[in-house]
Amino acid sequence: MRKLWGFINMVGLLLVAGGFIAKSAVLIGLGIAVAALAQWQKGRAEKAHREQAQTTSVRPALQSVFDTADYQPDARLSNLDITPMQLLLHQDYHYVDGCDKITATHHGVSVLLGNVRLMETETFRDEETNLERTNEKEVWQGLMLTCKVGHAFPAGFAIAPRGKMDGLLRYADMKTENEAFDKRFTVKTDNPEAALLTLTPQMQEKILDAANASPGAFFVTFCQDGRVSAAVRTGRNFFVPDKKAEGGERLAENLRKILAIIDEADPIAPVKAQEGAD
Repeated sequence: MRKLWGFINMVGLLLVAGGFIAKSAVLIGLGIAVAALAQWQKGRAEKAHREQAQTTSVRPALQSVFDTADYQPDARLSNLDITPMQLLLHQDYHYVDGCDKITATHHGVSVLLGNVRLMETETFRDEETNLERTNEKEVWQGLMLTCKVGHAFPAGFAIAPRGKMDGLLRYADMKTENEAFDKRFTVKTDNPEAALLTLTPQMQEKILDAANASPGAFFVTFCQDGRVSAAVRTGRNFFVPDKKAEGGERLAENLRKILAIIDEADPIAPVKAQEGAD
């Protein structure tokens, strides 16, 4: 249904364009009406799809993955929340939008995550009306997750798919002895030897597992103060499946793979969680 209304919206825009060419006010008005109706109906369809996903996929997945989870579908992460990811993503934007904010705990570690949209705005002057108008454009969308483990790291470092961090020239491009890892990721740090104390062979495998399970480009940062952050660029809402075959199990598996990185970064946390359960 969403695709149908998207097609009808395109028809409306073509009618508007044809009206300007033919200098037909009737055709222009008809096109505007069709496009407006299509946008409204498409919004309703997307909202219904998202609400269904919340019930059938998101809530069950969160319950199966986290110890506790406060799910706020209409809330979003703030610019401050995503600070650890800003340098890594190397993406210019003007403000943060999004939804599906989740405040959770995993093995005693507080985790904050949500679907994030980075938006860019452009102001221009309409030549016909001489009025200022603003266009908004989405430049990034996907999952962002951040937490702080119980200790600092010897060095901070950032990991991204190859070709995604070329702008971070002031940081060294670090290599590991894992050929598959080095072929897939770029690692940036100012202290390669210290970073390898955290980026162990076991950690490299956890990151590869998470990247293989992710529905988009996978990014990770380790800040020296103990913050671990991950992002998955999907170009759509991370929590809403784009295929009927995808659902709560796929979402839960994606999250488990990311949380395994946190467990590897803070190995004491799972032990404490198990002791608490006993």
